[in-house]
Formats: sequence, structure tokens, C-alpha cells
Amino acid sequence: MQFEIFSDGGSEQSDSAAGAAIVRADGVEYRCVIFLGRATNNEAEISGALLGFAALREAASRQGISTGGLHIDWSSDSQYTLKSATEYIHNWLRNGWRTASREPVKNQGLWHLWLELSSGLKVKAHHVRGHSGHVENELCDAACTWAIQNGRDIVDSDGDRSFDLDELGVWTVFDGRSFMERARLELGVAAALQCLTSEAAAVLGKGGSVDAPARPTKKRAVDPLLDELRALERKARQMKADPDAEKLAKGIAMVLKKLIPPPAT
Repeated sequence: MQFEIFSDGGSEQSDSAAGAAIVRADGVEYRCVIFLGRATNNEAEISGALLGFAALREAASRQGISTGGLHIDWSSDSQYTLKSATEYIHNWLRNGWRTASREPVKNQGLWHLWLELSSGLKVKAHHVRGHSGHVENELCDAACTWAIQNGRDIVDSDGDRSFDLDELGVWTVFDGRSFMERARLELGVAAALQCLTSEAAAVLGKGGSVDAPARPTKKRAVDPLLDELRALERKARQMKADPDAEKLAKGIAMVLKKLIPPPAT
């Protein structure tokens, strides 16, 4: 049996954020994206991974597969997320959730959730370079960009949560706003876990799975021009002190929205 998770996350100046995951569980593939509302880039990266592990557990349960001792291959372009989850967290636990410099660990609620969702699993982490043509990473990145722009309208509606995004395939949209609010609370970890797992059960229960490909194709998953526009938009937004750069970023965002319009609900 093969179990794989590919995750990514991103935010737009913390005004809107999303995480995404592709989950392959014994021949079945789920493509999931979670809209978070206001969140940092690191919160979005971690949430994309948490979404993947929550979805994998739900998928395994539906297939009657025990998660105890399962080997999971997890890939992400975020060194921060991978190293924190597989290396640093052990020191944080020994040091009472303090860093080597004795500062409180950031995003503690999310890391407590990681301990819950990864418990009993044998996770092998793989770092992939972003925007390097890695198929699943490109798909997750593009789905995050789409959800950042369109996710709020989708989760606020009562319509279907599965959308065919043309070259990106079919993605299932999660509402992660309550989950994120609870994860930030000191005593909200159990509630956040319940919120995320309940959402996974409800949303994935409506479908959204496809047969997983035998091997990922090496073909670019999205139009290279769209990749270049997204990279240019991010670079422009980082130049916060330059009003012309901000104007350029907004213009690029409008072009991207026209190139990838929201699907009809």
C-alpha cells in the first residue's frame, strides 16, 4: 500500500490565506484546499500539511485501513514546516515549548495538532523546490492561489464544495476559519482538531476522490506563464514601501483572476 501527501500553503499579506494538499491513499487520490481567512504564510504552510494528514486519516478510515504504523511519504517546499515537524519539535517538547534561545515556540496550537494527526504514523519528509516543475507542488501552489482569491465566497455559500479547476483537476474546498481561530487559542487544540476532522469527514464524504495515477507525470501541471505572473505578483507585494509595486501587484492579481475565473456554483 502506498500513502503520499503533498502540501503547500500561502497568504496574501495575511489578508487571505489557504493551504492545499494532494493525498494518495492506497490507489485513491484526494485534492483538498482549505481557506483560512486571515493567516500568516507559515500558518498556511502548516495548515496545508495538517489538512493532508486529516484527509489521509479520513480516507484510510473510509477504506477500512488502520493508520497504526503506516508509512507516509510527505513532500513540501517549506523547509520550515518539514524541519519543525520532524526535527525541531522534539527539542521543543523537551524544553517546554521553548526554542534554543528560550523564546516561546510560534504556532504552538498548530504543532500540537500535528502531534495528534501524525501520532502512530511513520512519516518520511521530502523537501522539493518550489516553482521547479514538481507536478504535485505546482498543483498545490496553484490551488492555494485560486483559494486565496475565491475561497471566501465558496465557503460562505451553501453550494457544492468540489470544483473542477480545468488543468488543476477537481479540488474539494474546506472552511478552515473556525479551525484556525481555535488553533490559536491556548486551550483550543482539542476543539481545533475536532473542527478539522469533522470538516474532513463531512466534505470528503460528499466525494472528491479520483483514481490515483500510477506515477506522476513530468509534464508541467500549469501554464508556465501563470507561474511567472504569480511569482512577479509575490515579488511586487514584498516591496511594501513602493506604491508603484503595490499597484503592479494588484494589477497582476486582477489579470490572474480573469485567467482563472471562479467556477459556477
